[in-house]
Amino acid sequence: MEALRDFVEIDGAAIQRAFRRVEPPVNSLYGCWQFLADFLCPRQEILLRDGGLRVRDRQSLAILIQEIFVHQDYHFESPVPAPRILDCGSHVGFAVYYFKWLYPQARITAFEPLPENRDVLRENVTRNGWEDVEIRGCALSHDEQSAEFHVTHEYSMAASLTRRRMLAGQSTESITVPCEKLSRHLQEPVHFLKLDIEGVEDRVLREAADGLGQVQHLFCEYHDGPSLSRGRLAEILRLLEGRGFDVHVAKSRSWEATSSFRPMSHVQKPYSLGIWARSRDPKWQTETQEKVDAVHSSAAPPPAMQRAAKANFAAST
Repeated sequence: MEALRDFVEIDGAAIQRAFRRVEPPVNSLYGCWQFLADFLCPRQEILLRDGGLRVRDRQSLAILIQEIFVHQDYHFESPVPAPRILDCGSHVGFAVYYFKWLYPQARITAFEPLPENRDVLRENVTRNGWEDVEIRGCALSHDEQSAEFHVTHEYSMAASLTRRRMLAGQSTESITVPCEKLSRHLQEPVHFLKLDIEGVEDRVLREAADGLGQVQHLFCEYHDGPSLSRGRLAEILRLLEGRGFDVHVAKSRSWEATSSFRPMSHVQKPYSLGIWARSRDPKWQTETQEKVDAVHSSAAPPPAMQRAAKANFAAST
């Protein structure tokens, strides 16, 4: 609960009272997160300390609160006051909100091919007054042809170029969307690359492999499921390690919530993972030192460094 206080005004006593009144009682970790999402967002908008976000569905909201606000899965440290960020699979803009909270001057390119999501994303960008956010209405793929995009409307974060949701028995419909290569956007340094593209992460990274030297930090959500070939995870890890990244892998928040009990029973079921990677390239160390020197000689450090200094001060008193 405390982790949310940076983003949301929380009345802990009111939450506890409401939790005790829930019928039937909440008896799972997933149910707790769903309750919290419903409590914080009684309508189709969540009010935050310095803005607000319109949402599309409750299932997505519970996961977004965990990943972005509680665990801060997209946190990265950069002394650059205006880091360049590629948000691939931007949904309705929760990650954009977080990046702008972390670095208000961040330059963000947000990719969202689903029109319904993109409309809400654009509304959230406008209502919060964010500058330097470019919205691109396309999917990322290994080529730049239009492609079928499979949509499940009950879960707005699950649309995909793959057929895994349909083959898993979910109701889907198909639309045609334009595609772009990631390599097109790696012509200049990227301080954070976020890939949450529902099953085509291996194709996209393979196509962009020669440009990954431009990337300092990378987060990739890996998806497994029907129609997706074996060996994709190993390929991604080999690619990243071969391109000079240190890598950390963990279960995604949603998969952890449903598979932590008797995990062996979940082997061979569809799953998702988080992959965090940071470049070992010395050029980033050089840039970091140059920027730190510049920050120390200026009147004020970048906002994220100010917050870190404040947190460190509070911890030491």
